[in-house]
Amino acid sequence: MNEPAVFDRVVTALDRYGPLARDELVDVIADEYGFGAGDETVASARTLGLVTVGSPHELTAQGELAATVLRGYGIEDLDDLRLSKEDVSTAPEATPSIAARH
Repeated sequence: MNEPAVFDRVVTALDRYGPLARDELVDVIADEYGFGAGDETVASARTLGLVTVGSPHELTAQGELAATVLRGYGIEDLDDLRLSKEDVSTAPEATPSIAARH
């Protein structure tokens, strides 16, 4: 499975743009990140119960909770999410979780 920040991309995109068809959601993620991981990302987010199975995709209650937590940390769009990931070192001892930051 993907790292958690990948699932957050789907949550952040749907929180920002509202319900989107699968292809639209994949395009939004690909436009921001420049690669085609959207299909796998959307499927994984569905598996985790963050988004609805039907089309258009919407956030579930669990997805809404995740979006609320992300907004609380100042992550309101995909650019914020990308920048927050770039700010974190890759060394395990220097990589605090979002919860440990505040």
